[in-house]
Amino acid sequence: MKRLCVFALAMTLCVQILHGEDSSRATAPAALLDLNDCHVLRIFARLWKFHALGETENGAWIAMNQDGQYRQIDWSYTPQRHITEWSGVLPENIVAQLHTHGESLDPRPSGPDSLVAKRLNVCVYTVTRKGIWKVSPDGVVTREMKHGWFEESVQRCGPD
Repeated sequence: MKRLCVFALAMTLCVQILHGEDSSRATAPAALLDLNDCHVLRIFARLWKFHALGETENGAWIAMNQDGQYRQIDWSYTPQRHITEWSGVLPENIVAQLHTHGESLDPRPSGPDSLVAKRLNVCVYTVTRKGIWKVSPDGVVTREMKHGWFEESVQRCGPD
């Protein structure tokens, strides 16, 4: 059942894309995100900070402004377990999608996360207590940060 809900997240996004959403809005290469950059890391930390440690998920886009700076576009909160949804038109200049995974879920990106990464040509990141994982548009999954990343980010970059 848990996997089914995670799958529903990706399918909701895929249906939006297949019904007219413009995947060309993803114009900057997500692979260039540097999680050692405090500005970028704070986006991940902010998403995690407001994540309840239960089974709900939070999601966000990272988009690039005209001045080359990254900005966070939060998804609306939904109280559903193991799922978060984006509704509406895809933001312009998205470079990545990130979302939290609840404690009982695999911290790595799921198969549906891989489909979203490929379809939108952006990296999809899963943000968890156990670390931050990334799936690239070519389906390669990597662990970007290890357990304790949040505490280390606050220590190194300061609170947000």
